[in-house]
Amino acid sequence: MLQWTTALSVGVIEIDSQHKELISRVNNFLTSVEDHKGPEEIKKLFGFLQDYIKYHFSTEENYMDHYALYGYSNRDRHKAEHKAFIRDFTEFKKDIDFSGADQLMIKEFCEWIYNWYVLHIQKTDKDLAEVLKKSFPFMST
Repeated sequence: MLQWTTALSVGVIEIDSQHKELISRVNNFLTSVEDHKGPEEIKKLFGFLQDYIKYHFSTEENYMDHYALYGYSNRDRHKAEHKAFIRDFTEFKKDIDFSGADQLMIKEFCEWIYNWYVLHIQKTDKDLAEVLKKSFPFMST
């Protein structure tokens, strides 16, 4: 299970709130797998997670596009990370849709999402947040 800690906070209210929700949705998915929910329920929860990830990425990318003039120079790299995430996530979804959520796939998914998520937040998202907090202090937690 993923766990929210203050080390994951980027210090921007909306982004932190969305990161907490993403962790909650990942954990709901994992709990459903552990509880041996049916394949349709697991597919539904994975799709629900996918939709929220796209929503979250669009929020961050909206900030990047609208506030790039305030000194955020990593927009292209950040967007490329999002694109790569969606590509890899889509592959996991195909696996679930085709063969279900077996233990090996879930283990791989957990390791992948944990590593990506923590590294992405701690570096890439924090870089964006620093620009937003300097330029717009009212966004800060």
